Amino acid sequence: MGWLLAAGIAVLFFVVMIVSTVRIRLLYRRQGEDDEMSVHVRMWAGLLRFQYRFPQFRLTSEGVDVKEKTKAPLSGKKPAWFETIGLKTLQRVRQDWRILKYRVIGLYDVFYRFLRHVTCERLIWKSHLGTGDAAETGVITGLAWGVKTSLVGMLGSYIDWLVRPRLDVVPHFQERRLETELDCMIRFRIGHAILAILRLLMRMRGKGGEGTWQNTQFKA
Repeated sequence: MGWLLAAGIAVLFFVVMIVSTVRIRLLYRRQGEDDEMSVHVRMWAGLLRFQYRFPQFRLTSEGVDVKEKTKAPLSGKKPAWFETIGLKTLQRVRQDWRILKYRVIGLYDVFYRFLRHVTCERLIWKSHLGTGDAAETGVITGLAWGVKTSLVGMLGSYIDWLVRPRLDVVPHFQERRLETELDCMIRFRIGHAILAILRLLMRMRGKGGEGTWQNTQFKA
């Protein structure tokens, strides 16, 4: 009877995990020359939480400078900018993405199927822009609105919106200013994420270049 009870508990736990909902909140803020970003993950009404803060970074003419995670030393000096993400890094990421697309048959199809089960509970994106020149600020403000509405429109064709996104661009005609805040929260079931991972694994190309079970189709 003991093994039956253990098996029943294991099955119950697996079912609970599959139907459980995960909420992921992304916070991004740019103020001055520095950028901050963090990700918060919640499950089971907050009983299980996880938070990760990305290393502070800033944009430069050479690329993206990343600040070390460690605290400032006892001497009082600020942490140094120790790494620059430049053109070579971006080229390497692009190459890795190409390899992934080659290795996985129908990679975009797997992503699109998963996104259909994603719900955005909150999207707040506010920006303050200014160049010191009224004409330039007006042009940049219009471009910013265009970029934001285009991105939201594109995402809206794949995911569901629980509430209408709140977008705002505030122009500052008499000063140079570049600030933005993004607060986004999405949710999805673990079962849909597991199914997406299984699809990726089953569409991986073998040594012969053909997909493993590539003709297998799943419907969810």
